[in-house]
Amino acid sequence: MALNQLKGGGGGTPPKPPKKTIKVDQPGHGFSDILKGIYYDAPASKWKLSDKDHKSTAVITEITDANTFYYAVKGVVPADAAGAGKLPGQDYILNRDTGTNATDTLPTNAKTYTKLFKVLSGAEVQITLEDVEAEQKVSAQNTHSEPITQNAHGFKVTDPVYWNGTKWVLSSDKTQDTADAIVVEVTDANTIVVGYSGLFDIGTHGKFVREYYWLGDKASIRDDDPDTTKQQVFKVISATEILINIGDPFAPGKKENKEEVTQTSHGFKVTDPVYWNGTQWVLASDKLEMSADAVVVTVTNADKFTLGYAGKYEVGGHGKLAGEYYWLGDKTAIRNNDVTTTEQQLFKVISATEIVVNIGDAFAPGTKVDPTKDIPHTSVTVTKPSHGFNTTSIGLPVWYDANTLSWKPASTVTDDTADAIIVEVTDANTFIVCYQGEYEAVGHGKVVGEYYWLGVGQAVKDIDYDKVIQGLYKVISTSKLLIKISDSIKKV
Repeated sequence: MALNQLKGGGGGTPPKPPKKTIKVDQPGHGFSDILKGIYYDAPASKWKLSDKDHKSTAVITEITDANTFYYAVKGVVPADAAGAGKLPGQDYILNRDTGTNATDTLPTNAKTYTKLFKVLSGAEVQITLEDVEAEQKVSAQNTHSEPITQNAHGFKVTDPVYWNGTKWVLSSDKTQDTADAIVVEVTDANTIVVGYSGLFDIGTHGKFVREYYWLGDKASIRDDDPDTTKQQVFKVISATEILINIGDPFAPGKKENKEEVTQTSHGFKVTDPVYWNGTQWVLASDKLEMSADAVVVTVTNADKFTLGYAGKYEVGGHGKLAGEYYWLGDKTAIRNNDVTTTEQQLFKVISATEIVVNIGDAFAPGTKVDPTKDIPHTSVTVTKPSHGFNTTSIGLPVWYDANTLSWKPASTVTDDTADAIIVEVTDANTFIVCYQGEYEAVGHGKVVGEYYWLGVGQAVKDIDYDKVIQGLYKVISTSKLLIKISDSIKKV
């Protein structure tokens, strides 16, 4: 076949709209099925079926005979989709991981593929030919894991586990045995790997993509049971990846977002951060492994008080500064978090009498943060042609749409809460998102020292507590963000 057939077919000039299919005369072309991805092999001067090593540059729309066929490269074109067994409304792909051609569909487990076409009806398809490249994997230093040898352990991947002082056992929301780690690999009957934090590729796990998973009764569950201990354990990033971000239990052995407690001579005052030590409520401290489970929001008398776990509360004259975010200190809530100690968010002051409690995970429970070193981050580089983001997008909260396989701005007015933050835009086709940790996000333009929340398609300083509340990050410097994305909560 002549080269001009690649450009326009049949020796003519390139076709112009509305003609969208191109006729090719290629003796003994060997094609038997329409709606397959093809590419032009220039050295052989002929069209061939695409495979894992050859991207599709066109889709066969009609086969006239053994020597003639038609293809299209873009737009809505006629094709006997029904006769080819393709389903209306379905997107078909070239899976470049396996080489399967127009058999796999979206959503897909494939890391690298080409979107070939979408079936509009039994007689019409829309050619897209959009390449989706595999995201770069997170480097090893961004995860925290440990191999464990324990005879006849009995665990499976995604199991929540804790160390009981002698061995690793399954955690449960029915007891105070909350999770310390997640099983990310089962090597054999006597060996596992547990993950403490970060992004892990664990193989096909069967969990729902973009969903948060919580501690259940000796299992990780999709919907947290509000009648039991509430502890976030991981978020599902893809069909094979999870982001472990184990939270402090909302209230070990407790039930609701707000709870009245009777405890003789408790000694607490409003805004005190407290935790359950297994017997009673005591003051939390950033100096010890005593991160907060709740905040005292009402003191009725010397023996009775009310705890707030999440949401907006009227607490009376608290004496804190309006508009400021407060952190865990040494048995108190402090305005300026001490980065040399365990870092945990507690609440933001809305007015002289109101606070919004949104207790964060302790950034390093039981460990000290070296202020001269960055907190390890978990990030990925995304390659997406014409992604639409630019340098003004740095600091933007985004979510991953598994249906369109693209990142989109997150918003409080929809269910599209944030999965990650854009921290770098390399060019029109490449950007970096960060899930957690400290990142040098040059040009973010945010106010240093402020904590930012999810707004409508942006990160905002002031919580709109009539909508979804989701913490995003704290601004450390003019070029650095401390990213700690929380699960979203509704106004209480």
